[in-house]
Parts: sequence; C-alpha cells; structure tokens
Amino acid sequence: MRSQPGCKINIPPSMARKHRPQVFEQVTIGSIAEAGRCVARGGEHVLFVAHVAPGDVVDLQVTGRKKGVLYAQPIHVHQPSPDRVAPCCQHFGTCGGCHWQHVSYAAQCRAKEQLVIEKLTRIGQLKDPAVAPIIGAQHTTYYRNKLEFTFSSQRWLLPSEIASGAALDRRALRARTFYIFLF
Repeated sequence: MRSQPGCKINIPPSMARKHRPQVFEQVTIGSIAEAGRCVARGGEHVLFVAHVAPGDVVDLQVTGRKKGVLYAQPIHVHQPSPDRVAPCCQHFGTCGGCHWQHVSYAAQCRAKEQLVIEKLTRIGQLKDPAVAPIIGAQHTTYYRNKLEFTFSSQRWLLPSEIASGAALDRRALRARTFYIFLF
C-alpha cells in the first residue's frame, strides 16, 4: 500500500524498529587525532573516540556518524595503555579544558610530532618531511594561559548529577561566553 504525500503513517509499537546502540568490543585504540580524540578501527569502520589513550583495549559505543566515520565513547577498558597516567586535575573530563591529562607527557609530545608529520605529508604534499623533535616543557602541569568561561540560562550539570536520575533545577543567570588570556 502506498501512502499519499502529506499522510501520516502510524506504525504500531510492536512493528516499530527498536534502535540498539552499536557496540564494538575489544578494540585497540590507535593514534591520537585532533579535538581530544583518538583513532580506532572497528572492522571496516573508522572511529573517533574521546577519553581514551593510544594502546587502550576498550569496548566502544557509537554515539554519532558523520561523513563516513563513527564517533564513539568507551564503555569498558579491558587493558589500559602503558602511556595512561592519572590526571593531575580534579576537573579533568568534566570541564573540557585539557584533553590529554590522562596520557603521559612524553606520549603527548610523540603524538603531536606525528600529527605535524601527517599534516605536512597529506596536506602539504611533502614526502618524508624533516621535522625536529618537539622540545618538551620544563613544567608539564599548571601552565595553561587561557581561561574560557561559558554562561547560559541553564546551569552546568555534572555527570554524577545526570546519572542520578533526580529532578534537577537548571535555572541560572543569563550571560555570554568570554575569554581571558593571561600573558
């Protein structure tokens, strides 16, 4: 039976397709990418995953799709990477300011050097670019010189508040985002 344009089709609940999130199990995380993510492969799929370290073996749940790639989040860590370290900031993972505190500083420098080489090769069309090793900072923590404040009509909810399932009051003051650079 064909439906006419503009007609609504009511599908009984028993016939409706139930969406099950796609899960990839025992995936080994590859290299660091941009925007606080790492690259992994799940079968024929390329996955961008946040909150993991290169070398982690994890189960992943797909959270989105865009232009032939999948975005995922870890749901279980089977084997942590040797490059994984404890973050030094109590707000890591909540505020979003530092993406790589859970990865050793030496591994961060190696990954950033590799990203530069990949960009020069892929975008710059250079073959085997000569790149000097990254010179690491003397102080590897508490060195950021940018603060970013975002304001909204709704207050920020912590992951623990969201997971509690309790009714939450999200009213807050209205304002705008502004930046402070410290030099």
